[in-house]
Amino acid sequence: MNLDDAFRKLMKKGNLSASKQEVTENDKTTVAVDENTKVTTLEPTIEEEKEIKFPPIDFSQIVVEDKFTFNHVEERSQIAEEYRILRTRLQIINPSKNSVMFTSCRHGEGKSSTSMNLSLFLAKKKDQKILLVDLDLRRSRVGKLFNYKPKVDIVDVVRERAELEKTIVYSKKENLYIMPVRRDYSNATEVLESNNMKDIINRLHENFDFIIIDTCPCLSTADPTIVGKLIGGAIMVVRTRQTQRESLEHAILALREHNIPTLGLVLTFMKYFIPKYFYRYQYYHDTYYYYHYYAGKDSVDG
Repeated sequence: MNLDDAFRKLMKKGNLSASKQEVTENDKTTVAVDENTKVTTLEPTIEEEKEIKFPPIDFSQIVVEDKFTFNHVEERSQIAEEYRILRTRLQIINPSKNSVMFTSCRHGEGKSSTSMNLSLFLAKKKDQKILLVDLDLRRSRVGKLFNYKPKVDIVDVVRERAELEKTIVYSKKENLYIMPVRRDYSNATEVLESNNMKDIINRLHENFDFIIIDTCPCLSTADPTIVGKLIGGAIMVVRTRQTQRESLEHAILALREHNIPTLGLVLTFMKYFIPKYFYRYQYYHDTYYYYHYYAGKDSVDG
């Protein structure tokens, strides 16, 4: 019995819907329906998932600067100690990918400054390549904080107008790599959602030991939820006495709804008194940063 006759016989029995297509001999397999009927059917094809390997970054082609110009944190200050604590906590948490993004509820909470300073403290380990990426495409800050304006940026790479290496800037003195943005973009969501952006982030993951990403606030755009799916987790930056508790809970819930791990909170603009006898060297600052680990809570204490 040929294939057409077998299909007609099975249809009369009510066991098979009418469907037919051309196949090659290699795609066929023969099965017995009953003692008088044999049917040739398609062999199911299982596609193996292949690990995509991206081309390595040619570090000889990146932009090199002797040093960046920015406001340094005093090495022996309390704020510097807080950043060391944040660096240690981040190493303990150990995100699933070698990256983390900093976001906040709204602008003006200190996320860009926190991203910059943490990157500088991570880069003090000379045997590691640390990269700071500006993905706050609507209101970029990394280039301004380092007083550096690039000629091309990551958006040019997404649009295939520039090579990735030409958007990375390295400072010999700070041992830090940065990817600043040359201007603000109104169509940031479309850029971040593109397949080219995913490939770029994956390529960066393969070439750097750790990546810090500065993103938009959670409550103003969907951009952080897009970026968050490409990296290891998020850290919320919260301004003391300004950020509302309800806003913070809403922002964390928005990240969780997209399965983005919230690794911790950084409280900014905290003021506290340090007695003289605590420190041999005393520095006075109006703004301090404090890191608080946050995990698995339904509400935020504050």
